Amino acid sequence: MKALECGATAAGLLDLLLPERWQQKCEIIPDYMPPYPQEDTRPSCVVVWRRDEDRGDIFLRYSKGPRQGFSWDVYGDDMHTVELAVIALSKAPHPSALDNYPMVFKLPLPSRTGADALRDEPTTTKGTER
Repeated sequence: MKALECGATAAGLLDLLLPERWQQKCEIIPDYMPPYPQEDTRPSCVVVWRRDEDRGDIFLRYSKGPRQGFSWDVYGDDMHTVELAVIALSKAPHPSALDNYPMVFKLPLPSRTGADALRDEPTTTKGTER
């Protein structure tokens, strides 16, 4: 990229737009393909925060639902261009709250089988005990 008329460079502009250290550690991948793409999968522009190999990478997403805004997830959204990805990264929250992400939920399996396995402990209903 050519230096702008005022003498600013692309690196200088990035330092202004992304002043936080964690933002500078993120990577923008303009032609990202998932590890196991389907036949109709096309490359997308994603923002990724690289963690250690044990926990894997997390990607920047945008939610249009009730809690609108940017968040980090194991799946990323297409930012379409590198410029839009930089703007998205400048508005993204710090990913440190996700140090333990992805979370693992452990559900106890019932030791009983059949319909009784779905019921809670015996309860009293309308004066009749089970």
